[in-house]
Amino acid sequence: MRSENYLTDIQVRHAKPGDKLSDGGGLYLLVKSNGTKLWQYRFKLLGRENTHAIGLYHPTTLSLREARRRRNVARDLVREGHNPNRVRQDERRQAAQDEQLKKTNTFRAAYEKWLAATSKGLDSKTIAQRKREIAKHANSLLSRPVNGIARRDIVEILGPVEKSAPEVARNLRQYFMAIFESLIDDGVLASNPCPTRRNIKRAPVRHHSAILGDALIDFMDCLCKDDTSEMKTIVATKLVMLTVCRKTEATSAQWDEIDLEKGEWFVPKARMKGRVAHWIPLSTQAVQLLKEWHRYSDSNSPYVFPNRRTPARPMAGNTLNSIMNRHGLKGKGTPHGLRSGFSTHFNRLGGNEEAIERCLAHEPGDKVRAAYNHWDYAPERRKLLQEWADYLCTAKVTKAS
Repeated sequence: MRSENYLTDIQVRHAKPGDKLSDGGGLYLLVKSNGTKLWQYRFKLLGRENTHAIGLYHPTTLSLREARRRRNVARDLVREGHNPNRVRQDERRQAAQDEQLKKTNTFRAAYEKWLAATSKGLDSKTIAQRKREIAKHANSLLSRPVNGIARRDIVEILGPVEKSAPEVARNLRQYFMAIFESLIDDGVLASNPCPTRRNIKRAPVRHHSAILGDALIDFMDCLCKDDTSEMKTIVATKLVMLTVCRKTEATSAQWDEIDLEKGEWFVPKARMKGRVAHWIPLSTQAVQLLKEWHRYSDSNSPYVFPNRRTPARPMAGNTLNSIMNRHGLKGKGTPHGLRSGFSTHFNRLGGNEEAIERCLAHEPGDKVRAAYNHWDYAPERRKLLQEWADYLCTAKVTKAS
C-alpha cells in the first residue's frame, strides 16, 4: 500500500475552499476560504511537530510534482537533523547580504564613503575636482566589486593620464590609495592594489608668467579704451590689477564686503586660498571704479560681478583670461601674473617686503598671528596700493609726455 503520492493533478486543480488534502509523506494541500491553495510539509524534529510552508500552488511554477520535489529536499534536511524553516531563513539572510554586498562592495560605494569622510573642511573646488577626475578617468571602475579590481586595472587608467596630465595622474593615485586603504581598515580587503608612488612621475612646476612694466601699462590702457568687451569684464579685470587680489576673489566679490566710504575691502576667510581673512585698502582709483560700476550693476544680486545668466551666482573666472587673450596676452600672462608684476615692481624699488607680501595675501607661517593681524602694515599697504594705482593709470600719460 502506498504511503505517499496519493493526489493527482485533477484533484489538486478541483480542490475547494476548506479542503485539506494529504499527498502522504507529510505533504498537504491546504485550501483557504478565499480559494488560495498552499502547499505544506509537516515533520517532526527532536520530538516536536513543525510545519514548513512550501509555497502557493501554481499549475506551472509550483505544481504537484514540484511540491513533492521540494518536500523531498526538506525531508532530507530533517533526516540530517536540520530544521528546513531555519535553513530557509539562513539562505534568505545570506541572499540579502550577498545582494547588499553587491551594492556596497562596489568601487562607487567605497569612493562615495571616502569622499564623504574626507570632504569636511575642504574647499568646494577641491571636492568638485575630485569628483570630476574620478568621473572622467575612473568611471570604468565604479560598478565593479572592489575585491575584483587588480593593480593592472589601475595602471591601465593611470598610464595614459600620466602621459597627458601627470598632476592629474598623481591625484588619482592618491585617491585610489586612500580609498583602498580605508577598505583594508574596514576588513574588506587584505591588500592595496594601487601602484606605489615611485611609478607616478611628478610634473615640473609651472609658475604663472609675470606681466611686467610696459606690458602692464599697455594692458591697462587697452582696457580703458576697450569699447567692445562687456563692461563687467573690464571692471573686474581692472579691480584685479588695482588691488592685486586673486582672480576668484574679485569675480566672487560681494557688495557687503566693500566699504567705499572707508575705502576698504574685507574678503572673508571662506573665500581666501589660505583660509585667512584678507583686508584690502582701496586706492582712490579703485573706489571711483567701483562707485561708477555700482550704478550699472544688478541691484538684486549680492555679487559685484553677477553671472549674466544666473545673477544669484558670480561671473565665471575664465572671462578675465579671455579678455587678456583678446588684448594680445595669450600665452604671455594670466590674471595671476598681474600680481607678480606688482611684486616685481616694488621689490625692485626696495619696498617693504612684509607689506608687499601682505598686499598679495601671503600670510606669515603663523596662521594664528595672521588671523588676528589683518591690519599688519596697514599704512604701508595702503600707500603701496595707491602708488601702484597711480603707476598703472598715469604712467602711460607720463611716458607719452
